Amino acid sequence: MLHYKELGLVNSRELFKAAMKGGYAIPAFNFNNLEQLQAIISACVETKSPVILQVSKGARKYANQTLLQYLAKGAVEYAKELGYQIPIVLHLDHGDSFETCKSCIETGFSSVMIDGSHFPYEENVRLTKQVVDLAHQYDDGLFEFAAANNVHLATPHTLIALLNTVALGWQQRSLAESAEQIVLLGTRLYERIGTVAGHLAAVGKSLESAGASYNKAVGSVESQLLTTARELRTLGVSSAKAAAELPVVDVTSRAFAKPELALPAEQHAA
Repeated sequence: MLHYKELGLVNSRELFKAAMKGGYAIPAFNFNNLEQLQAIISACVETKSPVILQVSKGARKYANQTLLQYLAKGAVEYAKELGYQIPIVLHLDHGDSFETCKSCIETGFSSVMIDGSHFPYEENVRLTKQVVDLAHQYDDGLFEFAAANNVHLATPHTLIALLNTVALGWQQRSLAESAEQIVLLGTRLYERIGTVAGHLAAVGKSLESAGASYNKAVGSVESQLLTTARELRTLGVSSAKAAAELPVVDVTSRAFAKPELALPAEQHAA
């Protein structure tokens, strides 16, 4: 087991933190041989830029794992020789198996990427979690860094659970907002039912008043008009058309029985 710090390398997390704070990007270059590595380090030292040295599975096989360790260490020493010690990350690019990632972690790589896109989704998730759990074992400062920066570390499994929790929270919020709307609409409905009930009660009173006036008019016809007409008939004044009998109308409007629709006492009095 060779830790990346023994080679003078840094973890990409440290670089990203500084880059986000400083507002700059970090170059990442794939290399396969010494000449490419020499050019990359020379350019980055000249520009005083941190760099991520990326190695694919094919390049790792081509260059040999043991030689890569010493190439990485040589890159660190070469930068110092050129006059500026730049931060350097050695990164596995698109590792396609747990064994490849494990081998890189144990031989000095400071960053690995697992690419399980060639597997079904469930297998991809399982493989990614396996690599993440392994990587966390070799980086004892990861959890402290996450806590200090309010970052929640999530594997695919925990991420799905977290997203489900967030979705449930949004559903609960939506239900609460809907309940508030229902209460508001219910209040308006009751107020408007009360208003309509008041109008109907007024119509009922008007009908009762009209019925009472009609009955008074009928009484006046019978007690006064017909009496006078009968007196004229004794004097020989008559008509072939008999006066129609006027019925008495009994109009009593139905009051609301439900307490929600009952009018206040002062409105009844009015």
